[in-house]
Amino acid sequence: MHIIRQLGILGLYRGASACLLRDIPFSAIYFPTYWHLKKDLFKEGYNGKQLSFMETLGSAAIAYVPVVFTRLRLLTLIWQRYASSVHDNPSRYLGIMIVVIESIYWLHRCCEDAIAG
Repeated sequence: MHIIRQLGILGLYRGASACLLRDIPFSAIYFPTYWHLKKDLFKEGYNGKQLSFMETLGSAAIAYVPVVFTRLRLLTLIWQRYASSVHDNPSRYLGIMIVVIESIYWLHRCCEDAIAG
């Protein structure tokens, strides 16, 4: 109730942009990978096959780990660049904008690399 009194109903959504910047790319990669692993690697649905708990867990783990490592690597690179820029100029604080700028930059680089082959 404190948030609503202070910031209004829209205050509940403060920070939603940062959350969406994190969750949308993750979901776009994770869920299709998980679905393909279940269907193609573990053969879910072929001849009515139901996956066991371990097969489902394996699909989730295989799909999740590369996404997390990639995100961790990108966040480490972003933090290194940000920390060095703040060290050089302590008055420079960009908040969420550093995440937006760097995310767009790395997404662009990844797309360029994927298209170039």
